[in-house]
Amino acid sequence: MSEEAAWVSVQKKTFTKWMNSHLKKVGAHIDDCQTEFETGVKLMQLIKSLYGLDIPKHNPAPKMKPQKLDNISLAFDMVDKAQIKTNFLKPFHLTDHDLKMILGMIWAIILDYQIKGISVEELSAKEALLLWCQRKTKGYENVKVDNFSNSWRDGLALCALIHKHRPDLLDFNSLDKSDHKKNLQLAFDVAEQHLGISPLLDVEDLDVDRPDERSVMTYISEFYHKFTSQDHKENAARRVQKFARFHENIEALEAQYNSNTTALLGDVHQHTNELNDNNFPESYDETKALLAKHKAYRRNVKPQLNERKLENETAYSGIQSKLRTNKRKPWTPEQETAPETVDAAFQALAEAERHRGKALRDHLSQQKDALHKSYAERAQNTAQWLQGIKISVNDQSGEPQEQLANLTEKSAELETAEPLKETEVVYKQLELSGLEDDNPYTETSYDELATERDQLQTAVDKKKQFLESQIAAANNKQGLTPEQINELKEAFKHFDKSGDNHLDKLEFRSCLQTLGQTYPDDAFNHLYGTVAGGGDKIGFDHFLAHMASVMEDTDDAAQIKQSFRILSNEQPLIRKSDLFVTPMEETDVNFLAERMPGEADQFDFATYTDDKFA
Repeated sequence: MSEEAAWVSVQKKTFTKWMNSHLKKVGAHIDDCQTEFETGVKLMQLIKSLYGLDIPKHNPAPKMKPQKLDNISLAFDMVDKAQIKTNFLKPFHLTDHDLKMILGMIWAIILDYQIKGISVEELSAKEALLLWCQRKTKGYENVKVDNFSNSWRDGLALCALIHKHRPDLLDFNSLDKSDHKKNLQLAFDVAEQHLGISPLLDVEDLDVDRPDERSVMTYISEFYHKFTSQDHKENAARRVQKFARFHENIEALEAQYNSNTTALLGDVHQHTNELNDNNFPESYDETKALLAKHKAYRRNVKPQLNERKLENETAYSGIQSKLRTNKRKPWTPEQETAPETVDAAFQALAEAERHRGKALRDHLSQQKDALHKSYAERAQNTAQWLQGIKISVNDQSGEPQEQLANLTEKSAELETAEPLKETEVVYKQLELSGLEDDNPYTETSYDELATERDQLQTAVDKKKQFLESQIAAANNKQGLTPEQINELKEAFKHFDKSGDNHLDKLEFRSCLQTLGQTYPDDAFNHLYGTVAGGGDKIGFDHFLAHMASVMEDTDDAAQIKQSFRILSNEQPLIRKSDLFVTPMEETDVNFLAERMPGEADQFDFATYTDDKFA
């Protein structure tokens, strides 16, 4: 068999298989493409199966040549409506069974339907598809894709293409480069059984010196459409996973806050009840011992309670900041663990401390001199100063940058601590007089104030670090990784034929299609005008800005719901099985299924998503 006869035979077989994979949608089948197009009926059925065009009224079983030509004319009208370029094809080519012209017609249909999502012209389609194959098989040992002919002969390139997207389907490292037939058959079987790609070629079609380029290109384009569609769903699944894990983390933080708050309030209520016990002994020594115990409480227990309260406030603030930064609804805890409930409990505790201390001191019947009052006034000023800073620090109004500026100012004020220094001067005078304890005018010791200042300084520093990390995360939210930028540079450079760091309209479209982004003509023309800004070409900066806007995660309700719709195959409700798309894991799926409203494995993802966003 001559070389020409060989490629004609392979194309005829491959193209026939491709057509039958689509003709079955309209209940049709073709056995011999050389003769069965002569009536025009098969061509009309093929165009209908591909483009959904209605078949016009025609003669279903023409016998005479004029009748056949009438049908073919109607079929050619359908081809024109589908905007398929068939070049020099004439009706008599079909009635005369001109196999080469018929194969050329089928190839034109394949190019328009199967590969127009990659490019609009054969040369660009071939180049873009080849570049896609090269990117996907890069790094695989013994694989070098230079063409759509002998680069695929040993089967390794096909196996590498499958393994890149579905490594679970075959063990690439176990393949033998010399065993062409085994490699090819493995790729064909895996593609058909697991990817739904019909085997348009046979092993003997590829295991030759020069496999037919058009047949190989037709078969490889099936993988392109399959895997770019899979990438789209995986990207949607990644966004849903990010959404689910964020709220799973928030719920864990909320549960931890509730648990810590419940335990803290239990301790506070216990200490409050103990402090409200005013059954004092008559013995001076016993009363003084009680006073010593009370001071030990204020020195050891009270700072621990205050520290736990500050930690709880920081945790609550962190939850609300995360929700606000990610545009989610603020969290409202149950009343028994709400911040105001905690504040009321600590206020009651402070009141109990004050009453008990005063009662003990009155019971000792010993008054202190005016120095106590002087110290108390300064301690009160210091406490008010600390309380003022605490109120300012806990104020969550304003943008994160404004909060950070306020914290920086308060941190500097805590560092100098002028009111505390003034209190220390008087306190040292009390120590020298042996009157540093049992001050009737205040319960606040210098150590307590210093400790509170240190704790507040620590809380301020922690909150500053948190806000700085949140601001940094928000600033980087829409950025591209270095790897993404390098990949975009390579694609841009590849299509910049003139080397002037600009892409014309055709180069821009081919570049986008190589990156898996396809658009109808009207949509692309609008996009080109927008990105080019009215110019004739698009520079790399404008190209990079456009790709950043396409690839970014806006993480808003609209994007999350769109991602759910992609996973549900555009259905208003989603099934649990729809969520099992890489990189979603079983824990992510179960988390969402347990929380989304719905029944009988039909979940309302839109209502659930809207409920989570502010």
